[in-house]
Amino acid sequence: MPVLSFLLFVFITSFTPGPNNFMALAFANKLGLKKTIPFCLGVGIGFFVITLLCSVFNIALTNVMPIIELPLTILGVGYILLIKS
Repeated sequence: MPVLSFLLFVFITSFTPGPNNFMALAFANKLGLKKTIPFCLGVGIGFFVITLLCSVFNIALTNVMPIIELPLTILGVGYILLIKS
């Protein structure tokens, strides 16, 4: 797995709008910045761990069953195109 690409992906997608960012905004508004920092760190670490586990699982899956790589690629592209449209 290209580590630099993985870390860049995690870093960029951590700052895109989503439910966690809106929750962090609401917590900061209600509790203040100092009390919101643990939540933000938890969201960042949790997102990193989930993305890492998904990447490791996909690598293991393609190593065990190499024939599944093409269908996974097609499904991934289809999913991205469906979401973006």
